[in-house]
Amino acid sequence: MPVGFLLVLWRPWVAVWAGTCAVAASVGATVVAEQRRRRVMPRDLIAVLEHLAATLRSGGSPRQALAAAASTTTGPLGDDLEVLRRRVDLGLPLVDVVRSWPSMRPEEPAIASVSAALALAIASGGSAGRAVDEVADAVRARAELDAETSALASQAKASAVVMAALPVLFVVVAGTVDRNTIAVLFTSTLGRLCLVTGLALDGLAGAWMMRIVRQVTR
Repeated sequence: MPVGFLLVLWRPWVAVWAGTCAVAASVGATVVAEQRRRRVMPRDLIAVLEHLAATLRSGGSPRQALAAAASTTTGPLGDDLEVLRRRVDLGLPLVDVVRSWPSMRPEEPAIASVSAALALAIASGGSAGRAVDEVADAVRARAELDAETSALASQAKASAVVMAALPVLFVVVAGTVDRNTIAVLFTSTLGRLCLVTGLALDGLAGAWMMRIVRQVTR
């Protein structure tokens, strides 16, 4: 027999507690993964922009800056830059290649900004280094704001998990102290209906609270 089924037969509240812990661990892992994704991507983008700006300020052309950044950058952005460099090597116009970058990373508006700045500087012959520096400053400021928002939102997420777990925890504690207190939840049709309804509403409330927090951090 499955272990979960044996737990339900032996100690129902143990099964409920184990399920609660599993859900809490899953939510926690999702939160951590989201925070890591938000933290790493802006940092990598800022490093790329600083590299591009440094090459341009030292007198290098946009083509040289793109090639240098592609040779030193790793990860998803490094793959993007390598694709752009190969397109240039194939003879495609540099302006068109630079403008195609946002389509490869549509979730990052900062890439659209640096693409527009580079394309404008290439077309007009202006100072591309200064334009990229300004975009890097904007990305850095946005990353700091996102980090602060994420820190505040993590407290709300933790509160949502605790509030969702408290009703289940109360049932577990009550069952541990006196099994007869919650026996009706597992031995009668009405009790099972109340248990399932309560867990469903509790899960819905937790999901709704997490949704509100995610809307704030987008």
